This record gives sequence, structure tokens and C-alpha cells, in this order.
Amino acid sequence: MEKPSFSKRLRLVGIYSLGAVLFLGIGGAATFILKARMARSSSKTGRTATRPTLAAQEKLQDAVKKGDAVEIRRAISLGANPNGFGELDMPLQIAVGNHDLETVKLLVEAGADPNKNDPTFRSALAEAADQGDSDMALYLIQQGADPCLKYYGGTAADFARKKGHVKLSYLLRAAGPCFD
Repeated sequence: MEKPSFSKRLRLVGIYSLGAVLFLGIGGAATFILKARMARSSSKTGRTATRPTLAAQEKLQDAVKKGDAVEIRRAISLGANPNGFGELDMPLQIAVGNHDLETVKLLVEAGADPNKNDPTFRSALAEAADQGDSDMALYLIQQGADPCLKYYGGTAADFARKKGHVKLSYLLRAAGPCFD
């Protein structure tokens, strides 16, 4: 049997994802897609139990929402991915949204990528810029967050400027080589 081309597989994934969103709603679709990805990756690695990984990911999401460092470490030790997502947000974006710099530091130390977008296509830096959190934005840039990445046609500096965070917008522009 011939393997379908990449473009055909991409169309099929898009159709299935759209169907999941229409049938389950956005939150339910994100959970459905996460479960499908975990099942697919576990079948490639030979692991048969996908439930503990999903449970660990859900524990990580809950621990990040609460800012519970002990539970965050426990969930990661159980196999939760600091770059994974739960219902809709990724752990790093949740911590930034909660203005919890200590949790952000813990997640970055555990391997969370500050440039990774959540399903709404926003990075942690864009979230910090949108909220006007200069300390968070500075830390994320120090950890490798790229201020030049664009989301919906705008950079993190554009989000900060639109929300009236002028000083943060200038800070982000100064940090990005794309603004020269």
C-alpha cells in the first residue's frame, strides 16, 4: 500500500481537526487531538499505556494554574511535557497569564520552550507583552524568546503597543534585531 503524500495527510489532519472542533468545541477538540497525538507517539515508541502520560499532563496543567512547584515537579517526573498543552493553553502561557515568574522559571528549567506557540498561535513573550509584564518579558528574552516572531501579523512589541504598554514595546523593539 502506497503511503499518502504529505499534502494529502495534511489535508486529512485539517479535516479531522475541523470536524473535532465543530463536534466537540474548541476545548474538547484540543483534548481529543492531544489524546490522539499521545496515542500515536506511544505506538511509535512501543509504549502501550497512554493514559498515565495524559494524566501527568493534566496534573501539570492544574499545578501550573495553582502555582504549586512541588506538583509541577511531580507531574514532569511522571512524564508530563512542559511544552505540551491541555485544554487550550500550554503550561508556560498559563504561568505568564498568572504573572507567576517563579513558575515560569521552573518550567523553563524543565525544558519549556519560550518560543513555542500555544494552539492560539501566541508565545509566552506575546502573552507577557499583551499584559504589560516587563519583568516577565525580560526574563523570557534572557531565556531565548524571540521578539521578532509574528503572531497574527504582529510581534510581541506590537501587542504591547496596542495595549498601551509603550515602555515595554520599546524594550522589545530594542531586544529584536528585526527592528533595526
